[in-house]
Amino acid sequence: MKRLTPEDWQEALVASGVRTMAALDWRDAFAAEWQPDMFSQGMDDILDLLPQVLHETRMLQNLEESTRYSPERIREIGRASPEGSRWRSLVPRADALAYNPKAFAEACYGGRNGNRPEGSGDGWMFRGQGPIQFTGRRTFELLEKLSERDVYQDFTVNPHIVQQKHFGLRYTRLWWEGTIPDAVLGDQVQVRRRVNGGRIGLEHCLKLADDCRRAFA
Repeated sequence: MKRLTPEDWQEALVASGVRTMAALDWRDAFAAEWQPDMFSQGMDDILDLLPQVLHETRMLQNLEESTRYSPERIREIGRASPEGSRWRSLVPRADALAYNPKAFAEACYGGRNGNRPEGSGDGWMFRGQGPIQFTGRRTFELLEKLSERDVYQDFTVNPHIVQQKHFGLRYTRLWWEGTIPDAVLGDQVQVRRRVNGGRIGLEHCLKLADDCRRAFA
């Protein structure tokens, strides 16, 4: 199985739409942490995971979720979300939560995915971070368990570790291998549902999947 060099990664990232300087900045980390023989299904895994990472990080430009929203945007997303969803519940609070990232994260994520209730600080501390935007205390507890096989990291005390390129890519790979079943590979609709919980961003991921396959071809 061919090993991907930093130069291979740089060329493929640029061909997938990543800015040249970002590709140069990330190529060594990708070459160290994402090789086909590190995944159960080799390049098939990489070609399904990379589009998700590029989408979630805005093409490797942002490793931390922005929870700063205008009231109009909160209402727009909330009204487009299913009845009973967390986003829908935020619509009546749009004015109070607007332009307040910490308050919004607490309202959006408090009491979810292993987080303690709103106001505990968990919603803010465990907001989306890293290449795949890991979210929620339960997810970071899983990463902590995965780290026991490698170099132990206390992710529940310092979740920001996943914003470091090498750590972020390594634990994204380990999370992917332990979370995404091989049976859904090649189906971006199913992959997106597993990563994000729905279809938000699916259209962009589908385009990126085509771009990535052409880039590595």
